[in-house]
Amino acid sequence: RDGPASVRYAEPIKIDEVGWTPIRVKAYRNGMWASEEYTVRYGVEAQAMAWGLGDNGRLGTGEERTHPRPGRVVLQDNRVAAAFGGPSTTALIDGEGAVLTCGVGLHGRLGHGDTGDVHTPRVVAGLRGVEVRSVSLGERHSLFLSRSGHVWACGDGAFGQLGCGDFTGCLTPREVREISPGKRPGPDGKLTSYPPIAVVSAGGYHSVASVKGGQTV
Repeated sequence: RDGPASVRYAEPIKIDEVGWTPIRVKAYRNGMWASEEYTVRYGVEAQAMAWGLGDNGRLGTGEERTHPRPGRVVLQDNRVAAAFGGPSTTALIDGEGAVLTCGVGLHGRLGHGDTGDVHTPRVVAGLRGVEVRSVSLGERHSLFLSRSGHVWACGDGAFGQLGCGDFTGCLTPREVREISPGKRPGPDGKLTSYPPIAVVSAGGYHSVASVKGGQTV
């Protein structure tokens, strides 16, 4: 038949021949909108590997070929600390908290200031100086959570999913100030203390965030 053969498994299987000891491998599956088409894994050796559908450079291997086995993500000097896979994009966080993204650039979801696709991970310049600890990749937008509990968003905003008070998109990360930690006037006009955000999740056309303890904002 044409194309690669597809095999589905009901139970987890051991992945061999990926170049590292299985006990030293960690994986991250990005919440409710993790990709069903590809997976990203990383090891303590600070390398990154990806496999699955390769269209638009979403695997970060420098090509669009679909990989049925893990292929090495093309990186320069960045040491990978965390990896995140979305429906059509990939994000990596290096040891300094910098974010690199690749894949489909439509609507500016990669945060690079344009809508072009990127085939190898590129640093998101708009987040330089921000120590990011988590990324959530939605269908058409992306959320970035800093260690201080601040949230940035970029991509399509047609349904208000960026949380910036309007329905416009953004090609570079924009801080979601409505949920920034600190003291500011609340809805009733009284000075209110807002806690840091602990978790963010980007859906198809909406976003969700919660503070430590599970309160949704």
